[in-house]
Amino acid sequence: IKLTLDRQGLMFQPTLPALSQEMFEKVVKYISANGTRTTVHIAAELDAEATINAGITALAHPVWRSIANDNFIKLAAEKKIPIATTLAYFGNIARVADDPSFFDEPLFKAVVEEEELDLGKTVDRKRYIDTGMSPFMKMLAPHAMKNIKRLHEAGAVLALGTDRTLAPMVHQELELLAQSGISAFDCIQIATLNGAKYIGREKDFGSIEPGKWADLLLLDADPAADVKNFRAIAAVFKSGKK
Repeated sequence: IKLTLDRQGLMFQPTLPALSQEMFEKVVKYISANGTRTTVHIAAELDAEATINAGITALAHPVWRSIANDNFIKLAAEKKIPIATTLAYFGNIARVADDPSFFDEPLFKAVVEEEELDLGKTVDRKRYIDTGMSPFMKMLAPHAMKNIKRLHEAGAVLALGTDRTLAPMVHQELELLAQSGISAFDCIQIATLNGAKYIGREKDFGSIEPGKWADLLLLDADPAADVKNFRAIAAVFKSGKK
C-alpha cells in the first residue's frame, strides 16, 4: 500500500491534506500487522525520517528537496529501508520543457505507443511548463542525485524505480545512477536483487540461485563495464521460457 507524507504539500500545494504523525504511525502499524508491505511518497528529509521511524517498509523516492544531512543518511543505511531511485522521473520533467526529443529515441519509439509519446511531448509538456514543475525539478533534481550517491556509499538499499510505467525509463534510470557516481557493477544489483528486496520477494527472484524463479535477461554486452550495455538485449526468459 502506498501512502503519502508531504507536509509541505505535494508540489507545494498547501491545500493538500497530510496525515498527522500519530495517525500515520497508526496506519502503518495496522497495515503491517495485517501482513502487507508499505511504501510512501516523500520529498523532504523531515518526512522521510518520520516515516522510517513509523515503521514504513520502503520509500518511493529519495529525499530530493534538499541535500540530506549525515544523520538521515546514516539512519536510512542502518535501517536498510529500500529506497526507489526515481531519478529519471525528476530528470525527464526537468528537461522536457527545453528538449522533449528523448521521446523520439529508438528505444522509446520501439515500445511506447505513438499516442502516448505525443502526449508526453505536447499535453504533459505544457502542463509541466505551465505549473512550473519543469524549472522546479531542474533546480532540485541534482539534490536527488547527490543524495542517491551518499546513500549508496553509506550502505543503504537502493532499488531501481522510475515512478512511471514507460519501459525505456529503466535504461534512463540506470544511466542517471551511473552519472550520480555509482559504478556500473553496483547498478546491476540495484536493478535486480534490490528491486526484489523492495517488494519483499528476494527469496523468489532478483538473483540467479537454485530455487528462484528463472526470470532472466540475457545481454550481448557486459553491463558491469557500462550501464548502456543493458540496452544490448539478446533474449528475455520468463519462468524459464524464452
